[in-house]
Parts: sequence; structure tokens; C-alpha cells
Amino acid sequence: MTTKRVFIFFLLIVLSFVGFAQNELIIKGLIIDNNTGEPLIFVNIGIEGTITGTASNASGKFELRIPEELQQKTLYFSAIGYENRSIAVQQFVAQNMQTVALAPLTYGIEDIEISTSSRVLYRIVRDAARAVNEQFVAQAFQFSVLYSNETYKNNVLQTKRDMVVSVSDATGYGQKQNAHQAINYQFVNVKRNFEIEGLNDGTTLFDDILSFDIARNPGNVLDTAYLNEYDLELLNESTIDSDSVWVIAYQLSKPQLSRTFDYAATLVKGKLFISKADMAVLKAEAQVKCAQQSPLGRSIAPNPVSALSHVDYNYITSYKKGEKGYLVDHIALSKTYQKTDGSTGRTASSLLVIGQQYNKPVLHSKRQYFEKMISDPDFWEKAKNN
Repeated sequence: MTTKRVFIFFLLIVLSFVGFAQNELIIKGLIIDNNTGEPLIFVNIGIEGTITGTASNASGKFELRIPEELQQKTLYFSAIGYENRSIAVQQFVAQNMQTVALAPLTYGIEDIEISTSSRVLYRIVRDAARAVNEQFVAQAFQFSVLYSNETYKNNVLQTKRDMVVSVSDATGYGQKQNAHQAINYQFVNVKRNFEIEGLNDGTTLFDDILSFDIARNPGNVLDTAYLNEYDLELLNESTIDSDSVWVIAYQLSKPQLSRTFDYAATLVKGKLFISKADMAVLKAEAQVKCAQQSPLGRSIAPNPVSALSHVDYNYITSYKKGEKGYLVDHIALSKTYQKTDGSTGRTASSLLVIGQQYNKPVLHSKRQYFEKMISDPDFWEKAKNN
């Protein structure tokens, strides 16, 4: 089943039809697991070759209105983790079918066994990952961000840096594996309370905060290659900006570099807020603990001589829909750790998108890892007044 079709079905749940054909056929039923008899929720039901369809509700029940011109066609039933089933509309009516049973797929020995109830959550997260291709910006674009970073030693402020950064993405969302090659950035202006005296001072850790755009980057719960390694739990249903969402908690059983971007992660857990209307991830929260981490960034191999230890960080990433689709809107990061001199450290960072350019965007050729700019007070004064 294509991502586009999944999107259409979930959209049909939200929207209601206001007019019907005179000879419209209404069919109703219950969809169950063939082995357990348990109701199956959010199963896609449709007329083959058309966009007419619906989905089973939280009780496994469905109702589908079929126009007269489609009543000679075939119904199909589709859900991830189950074999597809097709039934002629006329056969469904003639047999007065009240229930439709779907058979679970036979998984290979390498697959993790998951329960019938939790399989739905895996399908929702998988569909949300696939929806990135349809719902997020899918073209080259440029965006400007306000990036702030503060560091503390024993709870005393040490450094503070505010920057405007121009970021370009040569392909847009949907191609997770090319993120590092496609995304580049250049610093526009900076304001800080310290002087640049060495490599550590000039390192902005901007790469780190960009990596928490989990819809764009691999190595997180939306990386479907490793989804079966996560434990999922439906916490509740909520709303974000009037959008009804599923709130799904997750935890990675065995953190590894390819799954986390962290060399020495010991704990990865968080929450996803997924729109019911279009399956887009609206917000992601996570906590990660690491035995060690490089002060130059979490994806860099830590040097025991300089490595931070007992690292514990939390991030919140939110997404917003614009004229070309969803893209990251805000990322907030809070990290605590122990330094090699025995002191405790804390870092607070945030990224706020302040503008986008889709028409002839400037695509930067590299990432500017090191910053040693001279601040322009007039720039910040104008920015404050605007």
C-alpha cells in the first residue's frame, strides 16, 4: 500500500461527506485477527482502483458508503503485519458478512515477534516515517535559524552564543540517508560573551542540534530499518494546535551507534506525537544517557583523555506545516555531564526557524564547523527592532 493511499484513508476519517448518490450502498462490519479473534484497528478498507475508502475504528468496526457505479467492483482490506484480502462488493452483500478476518503474516526467524495489540503501534510509527515523503518539504530549500547555546560549570554560566545561521538542504525531507551530504550551513552573524582562543571555543555544536531533526536524519525511531528493536506503548490521545494526535512512547532495547548517532549510549527513550489527520510527526521528545561523549559532538568518537562522562540529555523537536509541507520549527536541547576535572557541566541549546526560501534557494557547498566571526552590533540592534 502506498503512503499516498494511507494518507487518503486517514484523511477520510477526519473529513465527512455531505452528499450521497441516490442508490448508494452502505456496508458495515468488524475486522478481526484470524488467529485470536481480536478486533483490528485502523485497517485500510477501500474499493480497488479508486480513492473510495475508510478505516476501521478503535473497536475494529467500519462503515463504507459505496456509490452505485462502484458496486460491481472489489473491496480490499489491508493492514501492516497482515495478509491483504479482497472480496467482491456483491459477494460481501450476498453473504451478509458481519466480520472480516485477516491472517497475520508469517515472519522470518530474524524478525522480532510483536503482539497483535502492539503491532498497530508499529504500523502507525512506520506509516508516520513513510508519510515524511508525502507531507514534508520535498524539494531543495534554504532556511534561516536563530541558534542559541549556553554552557555552565557547576551551575555557573560560562559561555553564551547567539547566532543567525543560513541552512540549505539540496533535496529536502524524504531522503534520510543523504542528510549529511545534502544539508550545509554558513554563519550569518554572532553575538557571544567570550573570545575565541582555540578549537573548543570556536566549535558551535550546531551539527548536534541539527541531528535532532529526526524526520530528516537517520539513527532514530523514525529510521524504519531498526523499528522492530524499539518497545512501543500508546500513552494517550491528545491535541496539538487543534490537531488530534497519538502519543506513543518508545524505548530502544539495545542502543548502538547506527541507531542513535551516539558512540556510548546506554538509554534511549522518548515520545512521538503523530497527527491522526495526515500521519505527520508534530513533535518528538527523547532522553538519552551515554557513558561517554566527545565535547566536539555526539557523533564523534570520544577520546578518553577529554571525554565527557555520565552524559544525560533531553531534546524536544517540533514541526510546523508551511506552504511546501512540514519542516522543523523548533529544537530545544538540555544536557548535563561530568568533565574530566571532576566538575559538573550543563549545556542548553535551541534552534528556531525564522524564515524559509523555496524559490531559487542558495545552496551552501559546505558546513562551517568553526566560528570566529566578529559580531556586528548593528545587525543585532536591527534584528531586535524588527
